[in-house]
Amino acid sequence: MHAELAAVFNIPTEEFRRVWAAHMLDRDAGKYGDEKDISASSAANWAASRCRRKIEQAVNIRLALIRRNLVPRAGALEPSLCWKRGGFAAG
Repeated sequence: MHAELAAVFNIPTEEFRRVWAAHMLDRDAGKYGDEKDISASSAANWAASRCRRKIEQAVNIRLALIRRNLVPRAGALEPSLCWKRGGFAAG
């Protein structure tokens, strides 16, 4: 994802990774708002182009990653369902 986002904003991948990591806690705390705000803020960190098309492209890259990460691995749900049937709290 880092290389893809760096390419969108035309900056070196390693520089993107460094700044992205430095702002991780702020992103996780919701400081930047939604995905569109996060991408716009990322562009601003490098004084990169903040044109709408680039921000939308970055948002789509992030949303695709988030969607992939939210899909349970094969076989991951069955143990939780068994625990729940057994009376254990499982999230």
